[in-house]
Amino acid sequence: MENAFYFYTGTGNSLWTARKLSELCANTELIPMPLATAGEIHTDARRVGIIFPVHIWGLPEPVVTFIQRLVADRSKYYFALAVNAGQVAATLFQLRTLMRQRGLPLHAGFSINLPTNYIPWGGAIAAERQQKLFDDARTKISLISETVLAQKEQPPERTIRK
Repeated sequence: MENAFYFYTGTGNSLWTARKLSELCANTELIPMPLATAGEIHTDARRVGIIFPVHIWGLPEPVVTFIQRLVADRSKYYFALAVNAGQVAATLFQLRTLMRQRGLPLHAGFSINLPTNYIPWGGAIAAERQQKLFDDARTKISLISETVLAQKEQPPERTIRK
């Protein structure tokens, strides 16, 4: 397998993102993080993707646990996609720090903005706005696939306040 994309999803946005990216990157295995449960995590893939939702402007606990078990191999290309509702904040920097502590590089980190599912923030947005977010995400995922396949390095993205 050329690519192993590990994903954690709660409502499906991260799974949708992982699937869309895998459609553009041939020879890809999608692996749910919760199913990688026992011991150290090894992969033969050249490219390793970590795809997850942002929880309270940070990493979900299952992602932290996954990284703590992922065996470092500096010959591989590691990238991450943080799915969020417009505020990735410093989540990808948090991930990069955690990965560095384990001897893992983070070659690129991307933010994918999809509709929020957090009810206290007002619930679902209008269908037209949701469709625009999905259309924009498809475009960005296409660009991300080019970066990943070329194994380009890119600093982690973050929310920039205007």
